[in-house]
Amino acid sequence: MPRLEGNPCGDCRECCTATGVDQHRVTELELDFIAERYGTAPTDNFRAFLARERRPDGELRWPLCPMYDETTRSCGIYQSRPFSCRVFGHFQVDGTALPPACVFQGKTQIVSRTHFVAVPMAPQLRDTSRLHWPVRKPHPIRQQRLETEVERSAVHSLLSELDPLDRAFMAQARDDHEAALLELNAGLDDSPYKPYLLFQIGQSLIKLERLQEASAVFQDALQLAPGSWELAYQLGVVSLQMERQQEAFQYFVQAVELNPHHSIAWGFLGYMTLSEGLLKQAATFFDNALGIDPDNTTFRLRLGVILGHLGYPREARKLLEEVLATPGPEALHAAARVALTELSSEM
Repeated sequence: MPRLEGNPCGDCRECCTATGVDQHRVTELELDFIAERYGTAPTDNFRAFLARERRPDGELRWPLCPMYDETTRSCGIYQSRPFSCRVFGHFQVDGTALPPACVFQGKTQIVSRTHFVAVPMAPQLRDTSRLHWPVRKPHPIRQQRLETEVERSAVHSLLSELDPLDRAFMAQARDDHEAALLELNAGLDDSPYKPYLLFQIGQSLIKLERLQEASAVFQDALQLAPGSWELAYQLGVVSLQMERQQEAFQYFVQAVELNPHHSIAWGFLGYMTLSEGLLKQAATFFDNALGIDPDNTTFRLRLGVILGHLGYPREARKLLEEVLATPGPEALHAAARVALTELSSEM
């Protein structure tokens, strides 16, 4: 890419804000690389920025990219910045607009949404990321982020119609999962990305309510990639949907062993032990989940109710009052008020 003298983007920085440019896609391969160089905590903040995570009051958690260096008014990870940041401005996706003050106005090469492979090194990054998927490093998984990732996975811009797997993603995005399965299965036997393809096949089978097949596919994938916490988690979810409680519990345990920062898996363990009346175990699981996802009012409510039953009224009251002080669904607030009333009557 041509180098420009100085730092023309330092004063604008619009593409470094959560409300500015939102076309950046950062792969797990790049995030793992950034985490190795700059640490897991800064990278977790960067993930929250990319996911446009919001606080309970609705405000963006990171309006400005946490990797932006306010002191030097430049990118704080410039030498290791993601591919999408490197090519931004040099290449422009058809139908998108650069910030009005952008120094690249009129200098960009326009590329089609479905032919982003025209950008140098884009196909190599895509292919390497697919190979990397089974060995993704553990990182915090929270409810909001999980929902955002599912939502953003349906965005099929910057994919190539020339690539069978990309065509499968496009089919998934339009809910044509039969077509997606045809594309995914066509090259499965000879694919170097077999665990990743099996994961995507399982996702489409779930959408088609073919849970038994999805479970078998995920099991095959987990045998090929035994360190994949995402496959273990998906097997837990599918097993639970099939009412195989014991299997589900074992897979959620495996998921948190592989990724101790998976708050949703901890939450599932909490709900399952709570349904069995194992209050102390449930309290531990919900406490772990809340430690990872402190804004999750559902986890806070459950833990508060459990602690009340276990005879810790002070701790329970604190948690339940925090639920009421946090913006959220009225159903949660109503449940917290009922629990507080029960606590008062027992004292």
